[in-house]
Amino acid sequence: MRLSLTLGFNVLFMAGCHQAPPPLTAPPPPTISVARPIAQSIIDYDEYQGRIEPSESVEIRARVSGYLDQIHFADGALVEAGDILFTIDPKPYEAEVNRAKGEVGQLEARVERLTKDFDRSKRLLETKSASQESFDQVAGDLGEAKAGLLAAKAALQRAELDLGYTRVVSPISGRVSMHEVSQGNLISGGTSGQGTLLTTVVALEPMYVYVDAPERQVLKYQRLQAEGKRKSARDGHVPMFIGLADEKGTPHEGYIDFVDNRLDSNTGTIRARGVFDNEQRFLQGGYYVSVRVPGSGQYDAILVPERSIGTQQNERYMLVLDAESKAIYRPVELGTVHDGLRVITAGLKADERFVVNALARVRPGIKVDPQEIQIEPPASLAGTNPNSPPTKPADAKPTEAKPTEPPAAEALKEPASG
Repeated sequence: MRLSLTLGFNVLFMAGCHQAPPPLTAPPPPTISVARPIAQSIIDYDEYQGRIEPSESVEIRARVSGYLDQIHFADGALVEAGDILFTIDPKPYEAEVNRAKGEVGQLEARVERLTKDFDRSKRLLETKSASQESFDQVAGDLGEAKAGLLAAKAALQRAELDLGYTRVVSPISGRVSMHEVSQGNLISGGTSGQGTLLTTVVALEPMYVYVDAPERQVLKYQRLQAEGKRKSARDGHVPMFIGLADEKGTPHEGYIDFVDNRLDSNTGTIRARGVFDNEQRFLQGGYYVSVRVPGSGQYDAILVPERSIGTQQNERYMLVLDAESKAIYRPVELGTVHDGLRVITAGLKADERFVVNALARVRPGIKVDPQEIQIEPPASLAGTNPNSPPTKPADAKPTEAKPTEPPAAEALKEPASG
């Protein structure tokens, strides 16, 4: 009985070993986010570092000597052109004006008397009642008196000028620095920078931004101008955009109004200057800023997100889908970057689909389940940024500088699973 059970079990075991294995099922293709590039007319921008300087800066120096009598401003205050900043003790200069006035009065009376003597001597000479010698004497005295009166009037004018210089006024509107000399000190006047420095005043609007462009960039601009693709800053207002250290992007817009007439042989650069409104008073002299200026003419470009570009042995590539949704390895050539989007100059067509951000999960030749998403251009490319070049002609004057950065649009909108 035991033998028959054992044989039966062995027969069943051997029969089970010869059954066919279940068929293998292929894994589903991976779900991958794909997109089509943005095709848009754009302008490339060159980036520099610039420095802000006031459009006007004046050293306030004493033009006459004396004791500093009064200080009429608070250190760091805003002043207007013509405001009195300092008063130098005017009493010695008032006395000099009065003395000069008295001398002028004396000489005017002498000239008046000698004029009458001259007229009388002339009539006597005509009737031969006076000699020629006496007439010449009177005429000479009158000429000397007139010359003396002219000199006295000049001295009075100079004395009045010196008295006016005791009231030191601001020649420009702006912000005054601290006072360099305290009240009661003796200060020296003079010209050619010899007078005592009292303070400085800098203008707050407009403000200048200075940039040094290297020789290679200058040559590029000249060739673009020769080809009619870019206006020269010497011929018209080329826009300039700047951003402060705590700002994203370059929200302040101005224009280039000056380019130097020669290249600095020591640095290999040429200096350019931009003009900016400063109504909000955010721009201050000495600040360093990020600068962007148009570096090309307007052209049609294809743009993709930076993360959709891979690197393999110093070659840049993208994964492009064919009609059967298979990934194809495609070498590409890169251009400039615009707000996180890279210009593709060769290797990709405007109507092709590409893998957005899963290059490590997709191998060339495999089929994928594409989930197409849409790339939305940033505001500066879409033309919604009020400071973007498409809405600002190159010869337009700057608008009011905005201290706030325009809200950046999302570069991509895609499902989290992509």
